[in-house]
Amino acid sequence: MELEDLVQEFARSRFHRLEVGTGSQKVVLRRSGAVRSMGATPQKETLEVTPDAPVLVAPRVGVFTPRVAVGDRVEAGAPFGSIRAMNIQHEIKARRSGVVKAVLVAAGDGVQFGDVLIELEDSLA
Repeated sequence: MELEDLVQEFARSRFHRLEVGTGSQKVVLRRSGAVRSMGATPQKETLEVTPDAPVLVAPRVGVFTPRVAVGDRVEAGAPFGSIRAMNIQHEIKARRSGVVKAVLVAAGDGVQFGDVLIELEDSLA
């Protein structure tokens, strides 16, 4: 594969960084600024993430698959999705309970550690 082809493939991918090398030569491609996955819509608002914020965040880097939809009730300790990293599917569990207000990351989008995945609203039931 030629370098130009590699750059074009990287531009179409969801990856934030790509490192390729042989022997003593290495090429590193990195996205700068805000990165967006293919087909994803950018977040329109920034959520403040404090320890008591009503959000569920990514505990690792990988490709996210949600298992909940808007309106679903999520219990603390229950799985709400998975993140695929290094060809392993990691189940991720909610750290708090609530009703899903918004799913901020689409299935198949890449996530980084700490990215907000799900916004919750507290429920009394």
